[in-house]
Amino acid sequence: MCAQSLQIDDIYEDPYEAKLADVPSKRVYTQQWIMELQRIKHLKDNARRMLLGPHFRVMKPTEQES
Repeated sequence: MCAQSLQIDDIYEDPYEAKLADVPSKRVYTQQWIMELQRIKHLKDNARRMLLGPHFRVMKPTEQES
């Protein structure tokens, strides 16, 4: 396999997967996984916002902190 033809699917190659014809494509699974990770990140951001309340800042130190 030449490096130029390397696809995201090639990372997940496994002989066992050849037998799993009815499993959805790995690319679709990867997109669902990325969406799930983004959803978790949003939940964490919302939780941080709720915990910190009015003190919530966007990852930048304020004048008092710097």
